[in-house]
Amino acid sequence: MKAIVVGMFALLLSMSARAELVLAAKFDFDALDAWERKTFDLAAGPWRLGDASGPLATQGDVLSVLSGLESVAISATCSNGNDGGFTAFCGLDLSRVRFATLASDNFADPDATSAGWRQQIGAKPPLDADWNAAGGDEGGYVTATNTLDTDAPTQLGLLAPSRYLGDASAGLGGQLVFSSRAFAGAPASFDLASGVVILTSAIPEPSHFALLALGGLVLAARRRRQH
Repeated sequence: MKAIVVGMFALLLSMSARAELVLAAKFDFDALDAWERKTFDLAAGPWRLGDASGPLATQGDVLSVLSGLESVAISATCSNGNDGGFTAFCGLDLSRVRFATLASDNFADPDATSAGWRQQIGAKPPLDADWNAAGGDEGGYVTATNTLDTDAPTQLGLLAPSRYLGDASAGLGGQLVFSSRAFAGAPASFDLASGVVILTSAIPEPSHFALLALGGLVLAARRRRQH
């Protein structure tokens, strides 16, 4: 019985490790320093599994992710430049976001400074995104700026706040729409083909059922010893 319990515990751990599902959809920037409107259907079609080069996602995959949405990230890659000791920065701006009928932001309200948008710079922990009340695409905007002291390509991301997350299954068939803008002061550079939207979800975990089974085995073992 002890061996069975140990085996079930190992099964529980292995199932938990597979409980994340990622959808990715690529987009390009036409030019630097210009707002561009991007639209993604929240349905099978634009999304791929795992990363932007993975297999096409099915409608069921999209629904699984939306049902337990843990992260919405809009990302791109750029490189800072250094010219005689002066560092030129690059970055990503985001404005006019709408996630189906479930959440939206135009960043014009002063309260947007605490609206929860964060910036991810390479492997660094997320920070509050820089915020501007005006100058966006019909409103304000948030920014992720590459502040690393390196000219190596760096992935920048803007992470949506909690009001975009959770059970977003009602958004299936809707659209994720946003305006984005790339910037890079010379000699910094921006990979205009590097845009990607990443949706991450904790799918319904089979580990829950493994845990129930494990508890049942332990209870049965205790009863057997009592008799």
